[in-house]
Amino acid sequence: GPPQFENNIIEEIYRHDFRLPPAILNEILGLPDESLVRDMKKVLADGTARYEYFETEKNILNEHTQFLLHAIFILAEKGRADCLPDIFNTLKNGDAFTEFYFGDVKTGLLWIAFYKLASDDVSVLFSFLKEPDVDTFSKTPVNQALEQLFYHHKNLRESIIEGYRELGA
Repeated sequence: GPPQFENNIIEEIYRHDFRLPPAILNEILGLPDESLVRDMKKVLADGTARYEYFETEKNILNEHTQFLLHAIFILAEKGRADCLPDIFNTLKNGDAFTEFYFGDVKTGLLWIAFYKLASDDVSVLFSFLKEPDVDTFSKTPVNQALEQLFYHHKNLRESIIEGYRELGA
């Protein structure tokens, strides 16, 4: 079944599509950081744990499947770079999984979260790019974020160039 959240308002991200009502989003962003992060990690884990349930029942239950995106963008808004490993774990579940949960957003908007979360340290992004057996489309938003970080953060340019050199080696 669904996880037990410390903050009941988190259940709302399962009830809405990509356009989360601002009042709900603001209430979530106003929660105490540590309990919010624990709840967001539960959401990310839930996407993996109940993938077959959501995928099988989507038409019957009319379930919204945007909750993983909400969790990622909430963590990005909070600047929780420490949660990148949890986010990357959700992207390692194969193409069918990421297509189901992220669709076009994967290559359209997801980079924004990585941009926000890696603006202090891009090495974690390169670590993900080096991982074997992760589909290309799951790595695309990481590359898009690195491109934008390169253009907008002069202080990161050398480490980005070096990171790609290592990837190519």
